[in-house]
Amino acid sequence: MMKKKFKIILIVVLVLFILIGLLYILDFIRFINDEIPLLFHIDVKYEGMIIEINDHKGAYPTGILVEENKKEDFKSKVLITLTDNIKLEYKGKSINVSDFNIGDIIEVSYNGNENQTSPGTLLGITKIKIIKKQK
Repeated sequence: MMKKKFKIILIVVLVLFILIGLLYILDFIRFINDEIPLLFHIDVKYEGMIIEINDHKGAYPTGILVEENKKEDFKSKVLITLTDNIKLEYKGKSINVSDFNIGDIIEVSYNGNENQTSPGTLLGITKIKIIKKQK
């Protein structure tokens, strides 16, 4: 009787480990493909000032060039392509691309992946929030 209970407990534990492992693998694949992970969501923040706005109507995507908001001599720049799945907000309210102005300080939430190009590009962007509007 004791051996049967032990075998059942062992099987349940092994099945749980296998399920958790599969979920981890699937989540990692989503992360690599620049999608929002289901379980292990990483939310990295990038703060910077908008220095250029490309409001292309047509074939080219709309984007903003942002310079990192640091007091150091070297400030990185990133190009952010604005897509429909990125939430844009200011003071807790939803906004449009037309509400961005050069000089606005923004906070970009993304999954931590970046393309090492010049300028760099952030991947897996979920939200862009205006922290301070340019007057």
